[in-house]
Amino acid sequence: MSENTLARFSVYYRPASCSCASPSSAVARADVSQAPFPAISQDKFNYCVPLRPFNFDIANNPRVAPWNKGAYQPSLPTVQRVVRAWVGGVTSATATIAIGLNLPEPNVTLKVSPIADLSSGVTTYGPVPTNANKTAFFTVVPSDNVNYYQVWIGGVAVGAIRSFQGFPQAGVPQNFKFACGGCSDTGSNTNLYTAVKAQNPILMIEYGDLHYWNINTNDIALFRKALDTVALAPKRGSLFDSVPLAWVWDDHDFADDNSDGTNPAKPASQAAYRENVPSYALPSSSGAVYQSFVIGRCRFVLTDLRSERDSKLNADSSTHTQMSLEQLTWFKAELTAAKLERQIVFWFSTVPWIAPAGDNNSDDWGGFTFERAAVADFIQQLDWPNIIIFTGDQHSAAIDDGTNDKYTTDGLGNSCPVFLPFPENQTTQVYGGTYTQGPLSHAQTRLMGFAGIVTVTDDGLNITVKLDVINELGVVMTFTVVRSFTCFTQISSFDAAFSKVSPFDPTFTRIGSTAVTYTKKSSVDPCA
Repeated sequence: MSENTLARFSVYYRPASCSCASPSSAVARADVSQAPFPAISQDKFNYCVPLRPFNFDIANNPRVAPWNKGAYQPSLPTVQRVVRAWVGGVTSATATIAIGLNLPEPNVTLKVSPIADLSSGVTTYGPVPTNANKTAFFTVVPSDNVNYYQVWIGGVAVGAIRSFQGFPQAGVPQNFKFACGGCSDTGSNTNLYTAVKAQNPILMIEYGDLHYWNINTNDIALFRKALDTVALAPKRGSLFDSVPLAWVWDDHDFADDNSDGTNPAKPASQAAYRENVPSYALPSSSGAVYQSFVIGRCRFVLTDLRSERDSKLNADSSTHTQMSLEQLTWFKAELTAAKLERQIVFWFSTVPWIAPAGDNNSDDWGGFTFERAAVADFIQQLDWPNIIIFTGDQHSAAIDDGTNDKYTTDGLGNSCPVFLPFPENQTTQVYGGTYTQGPLSHAQTRLMGFAGIVTVTDDGLNITVKLDVINELGVVMTFTVVRSFTCFTQISSFDAAFSKVSPFDPTFTRIGSTAVTYTKKSSVDPCA
């Protein structure tokens, strides 16, 4: 997290007598620091709302400040310090670490070690200069266990020692756990982040509304400040200090509420993402941030449903889409690759898939029914329904076992399970979809949020995916998906010298109809 000795945090609460004539009269500010510090975009929020100051959680336990709103500083002390330290783009072979500093620096060094205090086994990366937003990027070679890292400048350590877990190898059975969620109000500092960190996930996937700055202008400086507010909230910062991040936006963090690709903030938003975020490869030629990666036998597909969305003023039709032809082609190729490689797909759609026509002002898939049918028909024709759809945007949690995924043209559907573990920290909203569990919300909104904890167990034949919706007190909903891939190819010890690319690169022949090891070369794969 950001260095507490220098950071200043503000607690916002609703006064006993709240007059909303102006933001300054609506908000009382108590600093948890040695001196007052100005708030960022204080006028962007209405603090005279019911249930503030949220002094109690849903178990009626009193909260101790600071809570909910985290750091709001638009500027920082003029001493060098680490503002952001995000790890992303992690594979079993490489990881990207983005270090955001308080001041520009021409020579930033990163020390990485498998030893917690960096006393031995250190690999030094750099020096490298910071970019236009005082951020230095490093590509490192991680161990497959915990990796510890620290920033050094001019022979002096700057900031704390942070860590991240190396990723399992792609393409072979692996057991792992990751977290996911979204819709987190600006500066959120909820206890949910502490609960997520305690689950020890190898990855946190934020898929929509990382913050709520609602920027409508082509001003990269605003997007830079927005990302800083995310990093400076203590509990969230602590999570990101030990867990890699993968992020794809929805409307509020891309631009404004219900925004689309015509929003004037789009160029700055896309530029700020590439300037500050350590992501997986971004194949878009238009600046969109869709991306994919593989862990074990699980393919993660993160679509960008804002950058290329046509105007929200357009009527639903075959030309009213959230994905460009380029992104749709990429998406189909990802699903096809999953079938060829015998992988389960985790598709992250930032808006609800289960939605009646016109739902939520047509801002989810209910406003794009022609495009949804085309996607569903492709999945049906591909004959690979081994897909779990992770959806977001709705401020209440839900799970569907596949019963309500009926969007193919013939009405039969693909029965893909749908997982919606939202929101992390927002007011309650319930849209129009029907689920087999939920929607679930909290009586005391905003402070008490939800996140997803996904546990993958793969024994080489069966991939078991346990989907848990948690709040800070524990699991509130759960569902388990099991998929069997009997044609998976695993190299036996006898043939360990050979390299197997995929089940359709036939190097080995199955011993028997149910075997998972191959012991001799063949030109035919019996599973093809």
